[in-house]
Amino acid sequence: MNSPYPRLRNLGWISRYVKDLNACIGFTVEGALLHLLGKKLDKQEPTIGLAEIKQLLQTGSPLQQAGVGAYLQQLALKGDLNMVCELIDAGEEFIETCVTPIVLHLKTLGVQETLDILLQNPTENDWRALL
Repeated sequence: MNSPYPRLRNLGWISRYVKDLNACIGFTVEGALLHLLGKKLDKQEPTIGLAEIKQLLQTGSPLQQAGVGAYLQQLALKGDLNMVCELIDAGEEFIETCVTPIVLHLKTLGVQETLDILLQNPTENDWRALL
């Protein structure tokens, strides 16, 4: 009941399937790939801007969109929510992408600091993101 298998499966790091009447467990690399894409965007010079992020989220492939999400998570873990705040204010369609970085920032730096950053210039979208 308390084994790590369900947790790893739910996180997408392992999978299971049956092949030729054999139960198979496989390790997935998607999580690591997305992390590396986020790191690559984080190290890009010049830094990626809001216009490029919006463009990738609107018209990019699912892999590009997930890479942008991983990039925003990297920023949030460093304590930088500026791009997330700009993206939230840019439109309601970007809020879902911003939720995980907000939660990571919350876990890392605390509720008060996260709220202070998000609500410096409160908008309706800021409240939607918090909900």
